[in-house]
Amino acid sequence: MNTYRYKAYDAMGSANEGELSAATVTSARTKIKAMGLTLVRIEKDTPGSGRLLQFIQFNRKPKLAEIEVLTSKLALLLGNGVKIDRAMDIIKKGKSNNTLEKIINNLYDEIRRGVHLSVAMEKYPDIFDPLYTSVIRIGEATGHLGEAFGDMAANLAFRRSIRQKTLEALFYPGFIFVLCCLAVIFMFDFIVPKLSVVFAGMQNLPFYTQFMLSISSFVRQYQLILLGGGILSGFIFTRIKKKKWFVRIYDAVMLKIPGVRKMYLTLENLRFVSSLAILLKNKVVISDALEYGVRVVENSFVKNKLVNVKNEVRQGNKLSVVMAQTGLFSDAFDGLIEIGEQTGNLAGIFHEMEVRLKTEYENSVSAMIKIIEPVMIVVMGSIVGSVVIVMLLSIVSLNEIGF
Repeated sequence: MNTYRYKAYDAMGSANEGELSAATVTSARTKIKAMGLTLVRIEKDTPGSGRLLQFIQFNRKPKLAEIEVLTSKLALLLGNGVKIDRAMDIIKKGKSNNTLEKIINNLYDEIRRGVHLSVAMEKYPDIFDPLYTSVIRIGEATGHLGEAFGDMAANLAFRRSIRQKTLEALFYPGFIFVLCCLAVIFMFDFIVPKLSVVFAGMQNLPFYTQFMLSISSFVRQYQLILLGGGILSGFIFTRIKKKKWFVRIYDAVMLKIPGVRKMYLTLENLRFVSSLAILLKNKVVISDALEYGVRVVENSFVKNKLVNVKNEVRQGNKLSVVMAQTGLFSDAFDGLIEIGEQTGNLAGIFHEMEVRLKTEYENSVSAMIKIIEPVMIVVMGSIVGSVVIVMLLSIVSLNEIGF
């Protein structure tokens, strides 16, 4: 028996990916057709490194985009009158991620046993955060579960777009930096050593030639150690990046870097405001909304300020007053919050703030990319150009030292 991996679509248009055992590809196609699926792609599964890569891909942690698709499907099914247990049964088939498939199966089993969906989801905080479960809980209590999933799908799509914008801002400088390092290593590893043969045995070499040859010798001699050190540093970083002391240092640095501070603070405010907008829309009281909103903020210093806001509001103080004291928002936004309190439409006000902050953040990211592009090109050109100039000056100096 052979194993075949396939991709197909069901009658509702949902993609199904998986594998099955069959003697031939023809019998595999027959089995897939019998399952009521429309086959798109089928291939024989082969052992080896590709198999290992598929296993890793299949068992990885679900991506934000996959959670968004899952949430959107549930919103669509529930919005069309499908019961929650039937909806979970429909979407649990043919998931391309093993971890997500197991979670959906467990949620389905919990629902069948009479457990509330929000309670079952709380067992997977890495997948369904407190904001997600709280919105679903409100949807269950009010009987508008489909709308709750729709709101969360929109929120996840919003978060994904923000993440993509952030990655765009980081990708280009990172790419240029790596390219620059590779160019310099190539010259020190292959080109400069060829010149060192020419200078071998010569006395009174110019200082810049000696410096270049010394660096080239160091790079060639210790490049494996440097590579190992880089890998070790990356490993250490992954181990300490969630330590409280490291997080506090990182948070403090990010709030002090000129140019980055405003964009970083806007992102944290955006996370907080978008959470409040969706929670207040679903009729969560402001004190509880602040509780969940604080949890989605990542910077510890900003979070501490918002925790104080939450405590002050629970003591009966006005939200607009205590928010203005934090200095996190501009006077215009503080004024909007005050208007929301007076009109009783805080949900609408926070949604308006969400839209404005998103635009502000996107503009900041675009401006940063426009600034970084020429700066990184100049830096890269300066580094590589300096090495080339030193090499040319060294060649010219051969006449001065009596070659």
